Amino acid sequence: MDSAEESRLHAILRERGLLALIEIDQVVCAGLLCTVSGQDVFMHVIAHDPQHDDLRLGFLCCYLTIQSAIAARMQRFHFLWGHYDYKTRLGGKQQPLARLVLYKSRLHMARHPVLLMQHLLASLRRALRDWRH
Repeated sequence: MDSAEESRLHAILRERGLLALIEIDQVVCAGLLCTVSGQDVFMHVIAHDPQHDDLRLGFLCCYLTIQSAIAARMQRFHFLWGHYDYKTRLGGKQQPLARLVLYKSRLHMARHPVLLMQHLLASLRRALRDWRH
């Protein structure tokens, strides 16, 4: 994380941050930095003291944070970027954030009706989901 990204994260954490910690003998050994927006929790940073690798405290901290989010009636927990084993073990599913389809011309677009229909249906689903929320 570069200093600009760190500054942006610090600013948003001050406004809507959630900090989850695990302490052993009053020493912080693992933690999560998250932000809350509406009914969604976004995990930005997960860390643990490597001295306790065998205890998997980062995983435990994440698990307990998700459990707290469920108890608080949050709707979604976003792991954000990266493909890590712990994310799928905690029930995470990869969701593409955007899909961009470019055609050279309308004629070229007409040559791919299946792809075009998939794109249109996905757009309609997103619009319906946004309308309901």
